[in-house]
Amino acid sequence: MIKFKKIRWKNFLSTGGQFTEIDFTKSSSTLIVGENGAGKSTILDAICFVLFNKPFRNINKPQLMNTINGKLLVVEVEFSIGNKDYRIVRGMKPGIFEIYCNDVLLNQDAAARDYQKYLEESILKLNYKSFTQIVILGSASFTPFMQLALGSRREIIEDILDIQRDHVELINDMLKAMKPGGILYFSTNFTQFIIDAEQIKSDQIKDITKATTPFDFEGRLKRWCYKIIKPL
Repeated sequence: MIKFKKIRWKNFLSTGGQFTEIDFTKSSSTLIVGENGAGKSTILDAICFVLFNKPFRNINKPQLMNTINGKLLVVEVEFSIGNKDYRIVRGMKPGIFEIYCNDVLLNQDAAARDYQKYLEESILKLNYKSFTQIVILGSASFTPFMQLALGSRREIIEDILDIQRDHVELINDMLKAMKPGGILYFSTNFTQFIIDAEQIKSDQIKDITKATTPFDFEGRLKRWCYKIIKPL
């Protein structure tokens, strides 16, 4: 679960060259109120920009820059996932994109696109569309899940329930809760699934797909099934 701690920005939209900061750690929940135009939506834009390089509202990216200063736009967000603390820094003029984990800057040798992909797939485990449907909601732009197009609904579900990405964690969590010698049967209909046996904490993993497929469904039932035994 993502637990936001702080968000700060400067030269972002109508805000000037001094950082505006909101601390979410002072209480278990935070309520922000204000009149129209006070800047409440700016918080959502800042969070989406720093995480996904695009604002929450339909605003062209160049328009995010404070028009008076015209440079040094910076947004920083701090959050935790599990026992890891993250800080993301993104800016324009000059361009900045940095990811810190427990105060250590992650490798920036990869292209910016790959760096963004790592943030979404390995840290947040959400893309922009899913994030704006289940984490932050805006009354003006939010579309109820069942009113989304079929393709959009499928994309969100697959992003949340990515079995290829999450199967190692799911299986290891189950093995941890089992007694030594316990048997876990893992099955999925994801046709492109590849089990990451090296990362699973068991040396007894057997592919039983064929043995568990009814003979009248052979060649037609696309699935995978494994028998995994927890070590003694």
